[in-house]
Amino acid sequence: MSPVNERVVWASGRGGTFVKTTNGGKTWTAGVVPGAEALQFRDVQGSEREVALLVVHGSNTTDFRIYKTADGGATWTMQFENQNPGAFTIVLPSGLRDGGLLIAIQ
Repeated sequence: MSPVNERVVWASGRGGTFVKTTNGGKTWTAGVVPGAEALQFRDVQGSEREVALLVVHGSNTTDFRIYKTADGGATWTMQFENQNPGAFTIVLPSGLRDGGLLIAIQ
């Protein structure tokens, strides 16, 4: 779960699912990232009402991915897909406003 402020919160889950509230949790909007339906998001980092990153850690090499939305979850673009079989990918929540930090360890 990633609270942006008292009204906006992003959360992630299984089956490529994410949820977001923009009214402090009174209502939630759910969605599925196309192409990630079989994946489990392990982390979400929201920086604004419309901007967030979703991080996947999976069993297969290419399951390690990072997706970004800049339109509140209407569309997602893959920012990273691991191609190194020996790598383990971590995203540290330093904040998207500052660019964030990606670490890949082999």
